[in-house]
Amino acid sequence: MNDQDKINSNPYWDHRFETNWEDAGGREQSRFFARVAIEAMPQWLVHEVRRSKLSVCDWGCAQGDGTAALEQMLSWDVTGVDFSGPAIERARQQYGNVKFSHENFLELPDRPKFDVLFSSNTLEHFESPWSVFDKIANYASKFVVLLLPYREFERHPEHDVTFDTVNIPLVPHGDWVLAHHAVINTSVMEPTYWRGYQVLLIYARPPQLAAQSIMLVDVAHVGADASNVKPQDQLATADTVGAEGATALKQELAQARSDLESQKAHIADIEGAVQHNSERLDSLDSAQAIVETSNEVAKLRDQLAAARAASEQMAALQQELTQARSDLESQKSHVAEVESTSRRHAERVHFLEYRERTLMEEVDTLLGSRSWRLTAPLRAFRRVPGWLRRRQQDVKYAYAHGGLSNVATRSLAYIPRHMKRAASVSAPVVSASKPLPLRGPREQRLLPDVFVFGIIDWHFRIQRPQHLAREFARAGHRVYYFTNHFEDSKEPGFTVERLDESLPLYQVKLKVEGAPAIYFAAPTDRAIAQIMNGMMQFRDWSGTDRCLTLVQHAYWFEIAKRMQSQCLSYDCMDHHEGFGNVPQELLDLEERTMKRADLLVATSGWLEEHAHKYNRNVAVVRNAGQYSHFCDAPEERFTDPRGRKIIGYYGAIAEWFDADLVARVAQAFPDALVLLVGSDTANVGARLREFSNVEMTGEVPYARLPYYLYAFDVCIMPFKVIPLTLATNPVKVYEYLAAGRPVVSVDLPEMAQFLDLVKVADTHEGFVEEVRQTLSALPDSADTVDRRKSFAASQTWAHRVHDFRDAIQALPRPRVSAIVLTYNNLGLTKNCLDSLEKHSDDVDLEIVVVDNASSDGSQEFLSSWAASRSNVKLLLNSENLGFAGGNNQGLAAASGDYLVILNNDTVVTRGWAWRMVNHLRDSPEIGLVGPLTNNIGNEARVETRYSTLTDMHVEAEQITERNLGAWFEFKTAAFFCAMLPRSTYERCGPISEDYGLGFFEDDDYCRRVQEAGLIVACAEDVFVHHHLSASFDKLGAERKRALFEKNRAIYEAKWGKWTPHQYRITNTSDKKA
Repeated sequence: MNDQDKINSNPYWDHRFETNWEDAGGREQSRFFARVAIEAMPQWLVHEVRRSKLSVCDWGCAQGDGTAALEQMLSWDVTGVDFSGPAIERARQQYGNVKFSHENFLELPDRPKFDVLFSSNTLEHFESPWSVFDKIANYASKFVVLLLPYREFERHPEHDVTFDTVNIPLVPHGDWVLAHHAVINTSVMEPTYWRGYQVLLIYARPPQLAAQSIMLVDVAHVGADASNVKPQDQLATADTVGAEGATALKQELAQARSDLESQKAHIADIEGAVQHNSERLDSLDSAQAIVETSNEVAKLRDQLAAARAASEQMAALQQELTQARSDLESQKSHVAEVESTSRRHAERVHFLEYRERTLMEEVDTLLGSRSWRLTAPLRAFRRVPGWLRRRQQDVKYAYAHGGLSNVATRSLAYIPRHMKRAASVSAPVVSASKPLPLRGPREQRLLPDVFVFGIIDWHFRIQRPQHLAREFARAGHRVYYFTNHFEDSKEPGFTVERLDESLPLYQVKLKVEGAPAIYFAAPTDRAIAQIMNGMMQFRDWSGTDRCLTLVQHAYWFEIAKRMQSQCLSYDCMDHHEGFGNVPQELLDLEERTMKRADLLVATSGWLEEHAHKYNRNVAVVRNAGQYSHFCDAPEERFTDPRGRKIIGYYGAIAEWFDADLVARVAQAFPDALVLLVGSDTANVGARLREFSNVEMTGEVPYARLPYYLYAFDVCIMPFKVIPLTLATNPVKVYEYLAAGRPVVSVDLPEMAQFLDLVKVADTHEGFVEEVRQTLSALPDSADTVDRRKSFAASQTWAHRVHDFRDAIQALPRPRVSAIVLTYNNLGLTKNCLDSLEKHSDDVDLEIVVVDNASSDGSQEFLSSWAASRSNVKLLLNSENLGFAGGNNQGLAAASGDYLVILNNDTVVTRGWAWRMVNHLRDSPEIGLVGPLTNNIGNEARVETRYSTLTDMHVEAEQITERNLGAWFEFKTAAFFCAMLPRSTYERCGPISEDYGLGFFEDDDYCRRVQEAGLIVACAEDVFVHHHLSASFDKLGAERKRALFEKNRAIYEAKWGKWTPHQYRITNTSDKKA
């Protein structure tokens, strides 16, 4: 027996699985290879297995980690097979819901075939892999899927063959042909468990290929192809795979050389022809030039005459242009006022439309209730006296205008006309439209856009994410739902699909290289960078100026955080640790998300208690039901041919589904039908196969659910009581009640809110008894049904969005104190204060104005201005205390958690304070942060083109929007505008007053911040206009120069030689987020 025989023996692998398999990363590698296969697998195969419910075998499954990943991610019916008993035993312990079988296919056992045989990284262990293929292919009736190491030139000690293009057959056997292949560079994946390439091969029996109608695009080569492999690796292939491969390569090389010589000769012929034609062209050009010159002279004479005439008109036009510009400027304030009024009216319209829809739903609910129908005779009776009075007047009028015959005629016409009823008209169903073309930014909106970063694709099972998104759109927001399905592309970008023609509701698919699945790992830095580039493109297209972000999976956290939204909400729908298979890095990322979120939303009381461990801003927004979808019985409903009572359930049938409990119910009620509607991903069907009265339908569309629901005599909630379900607020209960159906559930905390509308039991025996009592009490009274429906009508998704918006509105805003130091320049001061009041909506702003003995009327204006504002503190000095002295007064008087030093010759822009606060929150290493500006002597300066403050705001948005969430570290932030958290102020103290009137205070303070172990940063998504040295210009040039040199000496005595500030020549490469 050689070494390779030992490696392929039962004792060898039994020993490996019992000793060092887990320590060597075997389990992680199995899951990794399953992920590689899933991401490379063609969609036609994935859909065919699901649609036709094909059985799948994972041959060589080891301890079942890859098998479980295949079943979970692809919803396939997978059975793991391995010849190692210890491996299968361990697999069954780890994954009780997955099927495993201990058998050796190489011994050719007599057993039924599977439809699909999948095997990951097994054939490389055999000296004759395609002989092994012949054996294992006996157990596949349709497809064989292989994942193999590719071009593994430095082989693992356990591997006996290197797979390459020269030894992978297109037809390994007469019954099999290669239908698809993909090469994947797994070394660039993060994390990776294989530093090299993998190849996915899909072999099919020829009849299957015909049945699938596969096109060329379906077998396209994807991933890293042969052209991406280094030439020296190609030569190594010849030495590795044997003489046959080397001979083939040499023949190909000789042919290539021959072709190259032929091409060279052809190129030489072409070059000669080009040279000849060039000489002829030159001679023709010379003759042509003479003719053209004469024509040009004549043309120039005509143009000169026209220019002289035009010059006479220029002066008049210039004068008109000057007058037009003056008129335009005078109109700008009026236009701004009209736009402001229009926006207020639009917002009111949005609110009233939303309120109208809500009230109409409530009215429809009331009109459909039994109590309204029962009281109809009373309402009719109350209307009788008024009706009689009106009819008496009609009779008098008819008699006066035609006598008794006219009375009789009108009476006969009145009766049939008023007895008719209007036919009901149903609204047409609007289907999803095609993807929208890219277009320019749109008009600014009053309501912020809503970005929903989804956990599922919109077109997957309709759940909480889609319901919330739709109701936000109905409330007047533009809603963009970002699907978790990416488009594989090396270039950033996006596509948009409009989901409802009647609502501003869209699904956005971003382009990410490799199209990673969000459930396997946190995003890599490379993926984040590409997604952010795509998001910047998207925001430029959508014209989004403000947004709310709703995160539903932690994978999106870094992206959502950089959106600088008015509120970053994390919708904590489930206890993800309860799923048991979530990677630790995603759990860690979820913890960061929960801590950082502005609003942490919990769907249940259990999750609320859990959420409070991480965040104080927690709101409970439970699930709900789409009442209008379930409240009315459909025209058709499911019927049991045998007329049995139906005990029904619909929803996911996964690891939290209690199959044993359902088995007890089926056994206890043999004369009833137990109908289970939903996708079975936990192999529950196998557990219940013995019960003839259990029927499972599989997944059905959301629109089809009422068809089954109205057939249920009793609805059940047969969940296991585990951490995952303890945290669950089930949507289906609201839907069950909307149909008026009785509900029996296991005893979960969230059932308490339904009071006696839902019967609960804490044991299997108790559950069976509650079902028995419910069936025996049928039919339910009309009052009982109405109570259920009324409760459901008050728990709709519209109510939940209202709760969501209220929770956002109630959030505490960060307290920011802006210290504005003034010295004369009243006009600039007014502009500064006006901008603070207009563009600081996102924070709780306190304005502390310190005036340093102005003499231009500033103190009188400020006294009047501050008297009418409760958020303003005014300090009026009788002498000029200098830059440091005045700002220190303001800092001492400020009450904010974030302190801003702001010159009065500045104008802030929208979002300035909120964005800088977020940088300090997200990066605690920052001790002080400043903005970009048009006018300063360091790296914060950017080139601008605006000439008016109106244009400034437009250009500022263009500059900052493309750098959302970005900042860079630099040495000194100029104190025309600088924000520091109170913690920095308490550590570093007030500004040094050694420098008198000014100069070098900002350099000095930044050195102290850095000495405290913190960094100074510039926010690239904040722009503040700066006039520059408006106050110092009052001192005069000579006095300024003397003050500068004096303070420079003071600075250098404390900190060493001063380094002059520098501009940025290009964008910094140290940009961070």
